[in-house]
Amino acid sequence: MRESQHVPMHGTRRLDWLDSLALASEARAVGAETQFYRAVTSGRLTRCATGVYLPTAVWAQLSPEERFVARVEAATRRHGFDEPFSGTTAAVLWELPFTAPIPERTEIVMTDRGGGRSRPELVRRLGAPTVGDVDIEGYRVTSLARTLVDVSRRAPLEVSVPMLDHALRPVKSGESGVRRRRVERDELTSELERSATRIGLSRALSAIALADGRSGSPGEGLSRVTMHRLGIPAPTLQQSFHDGGRLVGITDFWWPDIRLIGEFDGYGKYMREEFLNGRTPAEAVIDEKRREDELRALGTTVVRWGWSEARSPRKLERLLARFGLVG
Repeated sequence: MRESQHVPMHGTRRLDWLDSLALASEARAVGAETQFYRAVTSGRLTRCATGVYLPTAVWAQLSPEERFVARVEAATRRHGFDEPFSGTTAAVLWELPFTAPIPERTEIVMTDRGGGRSRPELVRRLGAPTVGDVDIEGYRVTSLARTLVDVSRRAPLEVSVPMLDHALRPVKSGESGVRRRRVERDELTSELERSATRIGLSRALSAIALADGRSGSPGEGLSRVTMHRLGIPAPTLQQSFHDGGRLVGITDFWWPDIRLIGEFDGYGKYMREEFLNGRTPAEAVIDEKRREDELRALGTTVVRWGWSEARSPRKLERLLARFGLVG
């Protein structure tokens, strides 16, 4: 195996529940195969990969991201391959934001056709040799730039652009482990050129061109993709508004020609501690209403939307058209 740089996951610890994974081969080796499959049939074990299971009571407590990591570990134990995890699997391990359900099948990249076939739990993709692989808590993973390029080649813009936004933005206070890693735009274009294949090239170029590190959240990135598909004029991102010398607010989207402010309202703004800053959710809502009133007092119009509109071109187009924005 080629040496790879170790990069800790957020929290810097291996997930303890991975020790609960049970292999049919191990049960068979100690003569407990009948009891093992009885537990499978009764629903006490949940399948993560062929012959690899997790107690259902443990599985039920896991987040979608944790369940995927269980599948990654199960595939590793089942197949014991040397190739790096790639694509959306690497994106999960890099803790990049997902605006669509995480795929159930894990993915690795191979450099020759003799590396084996895909399996129900594993996708083997033929690709250019990888450079700068990293070790994330024991898993060999493609570099952040290669991961983003691979996702951008195959995934829709709605998935790839929010990931690229995240990787291009400045590091935030409190971020650690893989969440602190960033890329430069020229790293992405160099990686794209290095792979020397035209598969998904146009899609990846579009994603990289549309990505913007000023974007404040995955929902904002998804909104921009939907606007792009609609032909809506590109807004200014993170525009500051002042009243005299006092900062009133920094907005998600700003169309100066019609003095329209757009705000994406994800639930996290009113629920997550990093946004609440010690306030209750009710206090956060009141503060946001006050901020919006002050923005309107500066002669602007404010329009808000959430995930439903960001995912639906028809809904977002109908909303923005009411305020003079048309494709």
